Amino acid sequence: MPSTPDAPVLSYFSQGHSERPLPAACHLNQYWSASHTSLCTLNAVTFRKNLGDMLNRVQYRHDSIVINKDDKPVAVLVDAQLFARIRRLQDRFDALSKPTEAGFANTPEAEGLAEIDAAVAEVRAQRKRR
Repeated sequence: MPSTPDAPVLSYFSQGHSERPLPAACHLNQYWSASHTSLCTLNAVTFRKNLGDMLNRVQYRHDSIVINKDDKPVAVLVDAQLFARIRRLQDRFDALSKPTEAGFANTPEAEGLAEIDAAVAEVRAQRKRR
């Protein structure tokens, strides 16, 4: 079997599993990464009715599914590999932010926010002068 992003999908569906079309309520967004994954948006009721199919899409196609409730996103279903990567990135971000957080521990929040706003304004002014 070729080593392509679709290989797990081909393997799964070639074993006799049928690929059902996406639910009519699934709004496919434009491909959102360089890989062959897509971002699908569903309301919670439709997601619940199509749970098995949605899990297969996430597991074998590495699609991500945004689940809406009252037209607002409340959750995203992603494959386990992507979730692990997100967790590693979050852990790394937290580790990198600790020194900054410690440095501003005794600074009142309003003063810290004002300092951030001033730094952002300075960078934007420098960019305009270029």
